[in-house]
Amino acid sequence: MFNIKKIYEDEYVLILSKPSGLTVNRSKTEINETLQDIMEKEYGSFFPKEESEFSERLGIVHRLDKDTSGLIITAKDPESFRVLQEQFKNHEIKKEYICLVFGEVKDELFEVNAPIKRSLNNRLKFAVVKDGKNAKTTFERINTIIKESPSGSIALTFVKAMPHTGRTHQIRVHLLTLKNPIVGDKTYSSMFQNKKALELGYKRLMLHALKLGFYHPKTKAWIELKDTLPDDFEGCII
Repeated sequence: MFNIKKIYEDEYVLILSKPSGLTVNRSKTEINETLQDIMEKEYGSFFPKEESEFSERLGIVHRLDKDTSGLIITAKDPESFRVLQEQFKNHEIKKEYICLVFGEVKDELFEVNAPIKRSLNNRLKFAVVKDGKNAKTTFERINTIIKESPSGSIALTFVKAMPHTGRTHQIRVHLLTLKNPIVGDKTYSSMFQNKKALELGYKRLMLHALKLGFYHPKTKAWIELKDTLPDDFEGCII
């Protein structure tokens, strides 16, 4: 069973904190319970039995990777769903993530502006490619920690990531280009780094959607919400 926290709710929107390991969308290959399944059990009455994107997605406005935790927006009616999707499309949503990366990051504030598309060598990965879709992320160093393991000490850095676009795996790929992959990222880290992460006790992708800001679909008021950090982010100074 997954522990899903309710962060905010009114008659138009519902903001949840998704745990790591929970897939958002149903698919033919996903045999485990998804966030969509949970939404149907808890809020099925909101979704009319009709063929519409709102009903098919169970009001879930956007996506988070399975292993990413944190805030996710759902809508309770078709119009709120449409308005919130438009805000994502127009890059009006404010998103802030916290991640733990390998290495000591020295720059306090930096930006990666590099196009992304699906990798030609591995269809499960994305990569920086010249003819990819525009992707820009601003990063801010939070603090560096030194962790001890049986094979020696290693520097890790907590980093704040603020994506300006919403490409698949954007934060993960941009950090990889800096040679600072996210701890616990089995897709983009090396075999050595994955082994090191397990030695240090990190069993998940250390990426958390901490803050969300959006215009309320009905009142148009700006709403900014903040989640708590998971326990395994101990040592992060925010």
